[in-house]
Parts: sequence; C-alpha cells; structure tokens
Amino acid sequence: IDELKEITELYLCTDDGSIGFKGNCVECIKESNLEFDYYYSCGPFRMLEALAKNYPNGCVSLEARMGCGFGACMGCSIQTVEGPKRVCKEGPVFKASEVIF
Repeated sequence: IDELKEITELYLCTDDGSIGFKGNCVECIKESNLEFDYYYSCGPFRMLEALAKNYPNGCVSLEARMGCGFGACMGCSIQTVEGPKRVCKEGPVFKASEVIF
C-alpha cells in the first residue's frame, strides 16, 4: 500500500472501516467530493453496478461462472449495449457505460 501511495493518490474503502474509508467506493467518492477523469474497478457485482450507474466513465472488471473458459459455451455471457458478450473472451474488463446491469 505504501508503494502505491508514493506514485498515486490512493483511497481505500472497507465495509468495516478497518482500512481507509468506512463504506463502499461510491459512498467514498460522494462524501469525499472526489473528482476524476476515469477509473478502473473490480469487486462485487452490485458494487460495480452502483459505481457504473453513478459514474459511467470508467472500466469494470467482471467475474462470471465459466463452463469452458474459452468462449464456446456462452455460459459467462453478460448483456451489453452491443448485445451479449462473453466475460472469458471479450472481457473480463468492460467499459462501465457498455454493461447492462
């Protein structure tokens, strides 16, 4: 963590407040009045959904159950504005604005 703080402005968020902000990243952004051009995020699906709906200018890294892992079974498909996409093949990182949560 200290190494990251040396090269960037870092905000940590935990549900219990054990490290950094007590709460989720959306609450932290709002309460801290943070401004940014773009973000990259990973985490629970519902958190990524809230982040994308409040701040569409970023990327979310999604997880999905994968049957085959190389795109044949379509088991990990998600809905996007361009139609279904496979997390294992076209992802796992998607523009937040393209994912239909």
